[in-house]
Amino acid sequence: MSTLLHQLAAQVWQGLGNNTRAGMLKLKGTLPACFREGIKEAVQQNTLQAAIQRILASPPDLVPDQDTLEQLRAGWGNEGYSAPPRYLREVATQVVSVNGAVLECGTGLTTILMGLLGGRRGITIWSLEHDPYWHAHIKEVLRRYHIPGVEVCLAPIKDYGQFGWYAPPLQRMPRTFDLVICDGPPQKTTLGGRYGLLPAMRDRMTHGSVILMDDAIPQAATIQHWKEDFGVAVELVDVQEHTFAIIRPQMTSSRTSIA
Repeated sequence: MSTLLHQLAAQVWQGLGNNTRAGMLKLKGTLPACFREGIKEAVQQNTLQAAIQRILASPPDLVPDQDTLEQLRAGWGNEGYSAPPRYLREVATQVVSVNGAVLECGTGLTTILMGLLGGRRGITIWSLEHDPYWHAHIKEVLRRYHIPGVEVCLAPIKDYGQFGWYAPPLQRMPRTFDLVICDGPPQKTTLGGRYGLLPAMRDRMTHGSVILMDDAIPQAATIQHWKEDFGVAVELVDVQEHTFAIIRPQMTSSRTSIA
């Protein structure tokens, strides 16, 4: 029943005018919890839609400004886990200039952002997601807002012996990727965490490929292993106690990949 009321509250909110919404917000603390949650969800949806419309109204090769990225992040919710605006800006900067396919490991707000920018330029984003619920959720958001160019692949985590990583649909995927957004698989539940990206997919990268990795400090061990095993070049970017890495594979290792 509470879920039904939650959905009903969200639908009612969507149909209200701005003045009525303002009055409702003042009374929000007196409303039942299911209605408060419904209003919160509706506000987030409106915020997300407004940010998406701002981006769609701009040329696809234009990096969104700080206000738009913050609005997009607020509308997405899940802010404790979503990438910060500076990292989103770096993702956007890379996507508007990339000429080849993009690989994303783990889906989220970056999936939406890259579709809004790269998808409109004819760039295909291949996003790997191991969680069935999150896979379905991302696909629904892409469908709802008509965001093009994103192939969201349900890819369970596979045991490769020395590490765990996704089981990607390699036969359908491009031979090379110019950009990789590395935000998965989960460190806590996957042997080696994100390490498997390079042993698994390095033969689909070129000397000019770029890997962006959020949360670089928690991933320091993975980055160090990549330096030792694959000779990657790493640039760390520190922004207000948040660090991400720009990584450039050198393609000099003789290790065997899964592809």
